[in-house]
Amino acid sequence: MRAKTDLPDGILPGGRFATWSATKPQFVALDVDGTLVGATATPRQAVSEAITAAQHAGVQVGIVTGRMRHAVTGLIGTLGLSGPHVFHNGAEVALNDGTTLSVLGLDDAAVAHLFRVAATQTDVVGEFYCDDTFFVTRVDPRSEAHWQILDARPNGTLTHVDALSGLAVRKVTLTAFSATAARAMEHAVTAHGLTAGTATSPQTPNLTYVNATHASADKGFGVQTIANQLHVPVEACVMIGDESNDLPAFAVAGTAIAMGQAEAHVKQQAHLIVPDVHRDGVAHALNFLCGGTL
Repeated sequence: MRAKTDLPDGILPGGRFATWSATKPQFVALDVDGTLVGATATPRQAVSEAITAAQHAGVQVGIVTGRMRHAVTGLIGTLGLSGPHVFHNGAEVALNDGTTLSVLGLDDAAVAHLFRVAATQTDVVGEFYCDDTFFVTRVDPRSEAHWQILDARPNGTLTHVDALSGLAVRKVTLTAFSATAARAMEHAVTAHGLTAGTATSPQTPNLTYVNATHASADKGFGVQTIANQLHVPVEACVMIGDESNDLPAFAVAGTAIAMGQAEAHVKQQAHLIVPDVHRDGVAHALNFLCGGTL
């Protein structure tokens, strides 16, 4: 076990540092919003270079995000990420060539419940994701910034849940425009026995996304699925993130790393803390773990 004084400049011990055993990583899982990218849609140069160096060193790197696949395809290609990747907060896991490894969708009862919840709220828009398309309960100008991030617009507006009949819904995102609405949506999701993966994005500071998925679908399930696919121990997996929806993956990965801007409860569940997204936190993590300094 390393001592705190062994950590390089810029990296601090997290709440679980005392239980951390340094292991050379074989797979690194990267959250997107607030981790890989900040207020702009592209990673900083130092982060891109660190990812390239890690992959050249034989470490596989994948995205673990609440976004749909289409919304990160360009990012994956630009960075040359090897994958595998997790989309929809664990509801979908896929290889880099698009081959699907796992899908955990929502059943009709869950979809109907979430439609009723979203349709009755004035400070919430429900987004129903079917693979790489989505439908919304209503068009609200406040959601436009989110759709710009996704580089996609809704396929249509839902007036009745029956319009989704025959479609496989991967995830429902309840986009909340107030903290009160976000808390209400979290309760509505968990009370129905579903997973509520709540997240924000530096690109949309006024929005909170409550991602509702199958009870077994979260980022931890996604990382475990990838470890099984790659035949690597989870102890050799690293998860880097900044939000509550990253915590299930923190619990699975052998090394859990919180970004510097993460809230205290996220840092408490991390082994290590790196600088924030605007100060190349991912680069600090990869250079330390993959650069031969362990």
